[in-house]
Order: sequence, then C-alpha cells, then structure tokens
Amino acid sequence: MTLTDTFIAKTIINAPKILKYPIKNIPFPIEKKILLKILIPLFKQMIEDEELDFLSDKWLKVELTDLHKCWFFSLKEGQLQMKQYHNNQDICFSAQMNTLILLAAKKVDPDTLFFRRKLLITGDTELGLALKNLIDNLELDNLPNIFTRALLHYADWIKKFDP
Repeated sequence: MTLTDTFIAKTIINAPKILKYPIKNIPFPIEKKILLKILIPLFKQMIEDEELDFLSDKWLKVELTDLHKCWFFSLKEGQLQMKQYHNNQDICFSAQMNTLILLAAKKVDPDTLFFRRKLLITGDTELGLALKNLIDNLELDNLPNIFTRALLHYADWIKKFDP
C-alpha cells in the first residue's frame, strides 16, 4: 500500500470519528436545507409519479449510529417533509455513516447489509420492503453531477479500504 493509500484508508476509517462533533453542532435548519436540496431532486420524479405515496403520513427515521445523528422524513401532500424530532416513527433505517454511503451510492445491496447486520431496519415490515425497493430503483442521475461523483468516489474508497 502506498503512502497515499494509507492516508486515504485511515481517513475513510476514521471519518465518522472526525466528523462526529462538527456534524453534531450544525444547526438543524442548515442540515434540513442541505439534505432537502439533495433529496428533493433525487425523489422529484418518483413523487410526481406517486411512487412515494406509501410514505404519506408515515414517518421514516434515518439514523447514523456512529455520528449520533438522526432525521425523520415523510411525504405530505406530495411534498417531502423533514423533522429533527418526531414522537412516532413507522420505520427506522439505522446504520453507520460509511454503510449508508455505500447504500446511497448503490455499491451494495440493502439485503446484503441487512443480513450482515450492518443495516438495521425496525418497524413496519411492509413499509421497510417498499423503502428497500425504492432504494433499489433510485437514479443518481437526478443529483448534481459534482455530488454524484463525490459520492461514488468516496463509496469506492470505502469498499477498497473499509470493507
């Protein structure tokens, strides 16, 4: 392994530890603005085609366990909703940061992560299956090119250095 590879490997493996405290201190309104700016274009066509209707009035909790961070998402009147807290969740997807990046980049199948216990899915089984199918059908082409390239490169590094 070259010196550069060693540096990248250590950075990938330690990224959650490095990012944990800075991310913890980002105010929710800023997180919400950033995440929705990414997610709305990603899901735009699916929302228009009513493929996300199963999430109407249901709440999905996405939890990054190693960052101690979570967000709640729902669909209301055709609009993606996001909250910092919610009293009720219908389904929870919980994993470490690098695992969710691999999932988002479509570098690994959600079933594989689930059966290896790297992705914990709790709650409504039917809703969980619908969300898994949604992930399988996501098109990264809807994201800004620079974001897609960064996501894919980072995911490739994860696969190489943090299997």
